[in-house]
Amino acid sequence: MSIFAALTQISSATLTVVMGERLLFKPMLPGRNKASIDDPDRPQLEVAGAYREIVKRTKIDVSAVGRELNREVLAPVLTFSVDNALLGTSAFRAGDRIVRLDLPDEPVMEISAVEPDGGSRTIFTVVRVSA
Repeated sequence: MSIFAALTQISSATLTVVMGERLLFKPMLPGRNKASIDDPDRPQLEVAGAYREIVKRTKIDVSAVGRELNREVLAPVLTFSVDNALLGTSAFRAGDRIVRLDLPDEPVMEISAVEPDGGSRTIFTVVRVSA
């Protein structure tokens, strides 16, 4: 293993220890004419991960007609990052849910995007949903 790979693993583990919280990943099946339901074929997973809210400029109205219709706002982007070693072989996808176990009054989060960070972590972009 290269020195850079070793340092990446160490920094990822440190991030989890310092900023991590207990998370429950719940696989979901999309409902056809109703809300999503638990997926019985994929197991739930409890892992530690780091939560972040990043404020970014986001386009909310894009039009090729003219510039006056292109609007940008500052909006929070909610993410969780989890060490790939903790995820193991589990595969989570958009539509699955994340519950913050250390903050039970927080709303349930739904995964909207899953992206590897190119190192040793996976980034889950989420939106808040009702329980």
